[in-house]
Amino acid sequence: MRTFFVLGDQLATDVEPWPSLAKDVIILMIESDQLINQPRHLTRVSLYLSAMRRFAEQVRAMGFRVDYRRARTFSGGIAQHCEECNPESIVMNLPRGRHAQKLFASLGIELLSDKFFLTDIVEMKSRSKRPATLEFFQREQRRRLNVLMEGDQPAGGQWNFDASNREPLPKNGGTWPAPWEAALSDEEQKLVNELRVNHPGEDALRYWPRSRAQAVDQLRDALERIIPTFGPHEDAASYDNWHLSHSRLSAALNMGLLHPREVIMAVEAAFDRNEIPLASAEGFIRQVLGWREWVWVLHQLRDDDYETSNFLGATAQLATSRQMSTTLYTQFTNRFHRHKRSPPNGTYGSWCGRRDSNPQPSDP
Repeated sequence: MRTFFVLGDQLATDVEPWPSLAKDVIILMIESDQLINQPRHLTRVSLYLSAMRRFAEQVRAMGFRVDYRRARTFSGGIAQHCEECNPESIVMNLPRGRHAQKLFASLGIELLSDKFFLTDIVEMKSRSKRPATLEFFQREQRRRLNVLMEGDQPAGGQWNFDASNREPLPKNGGTWPAPWEAALSDEEQKLVNELRVNHPGEDALRYWPRSRAQAVDQLRDALERIIPTFGPHEDAASYDNWHLSHSRLSAALNMGLLHPREVIMAVEAAFDRNEIPLASAEGFIRQVLGWREWVWVLHQLRDDDYETSNFLGATAQLATSRQMSTTLYTQFTNRFHRHKRSPPNGTYGSWCGRRDSNPQPSDP
């Protein structure tokens, strides 16, 4: 008997090794208190947990035995699973965080390749010349995968349409499509209410897909109503509208509910049907096939000492405001847990001048 371990950003059954998994394989999923209890936004945590729980039910319906458990840490949950189920081996798709890769490898888990990206990291590492710029990387990607190509030339005779996609907001603010949403189930509303006690921010879970079916519906909606007008104002920002013509498919992609290949193919097919202008199709596909893959590749190609490499030889002191950011974040977190309330506007990361670090497992 073997175990296949699934993380909350690997929620897909149409990638390897799922098609070849025997039904006697146990599917292990763990809600880690150490990860969940970090003071992250209410919607982020509720989305993570709701999607995991829905995925577990989907897998059970497929005939698999699912060991879904809550534990203080991932390593603790894995130890409990081994004690109770005594699997011959545990395998999993490659975690995205380096710390997580080291953690799970140290626990004797076999790490397979990451099937949620389109670029082969092993092949990229074997090259003598690595990608230097996004522009040339995304051109190579389009040639390799034959995306928006006419023979060996880019569709429309141009590799990018940035010149057409940098328009400012209309003077009247513009009119924008309403964001996709899906009502919460009773179980999801209960989850949000439970998490509200310890997590800052307002509930916006309805705006994000929590299942494969919802993600597919969000993609359909984006193709019909949102992506066609994405291009011209893709770099614009508004004080009055938080979504403009952005698809907001990144959450579904990052959790595995959508695969980048199917998203790219769907947008290209809509372009071929004259439903999405070329500038919008190219601008959107660049985000998925270009930016997302490029950042992933660069992250994987860097050595562990990259964080302290100081390539530019910087020696000047950081601005006082930047030095204070960590202190402000700590003070904010302590104050939040004392008063159990949200900061202004339901956000905390931007208010403190800090972005969340990589949300991968961090237990000992």
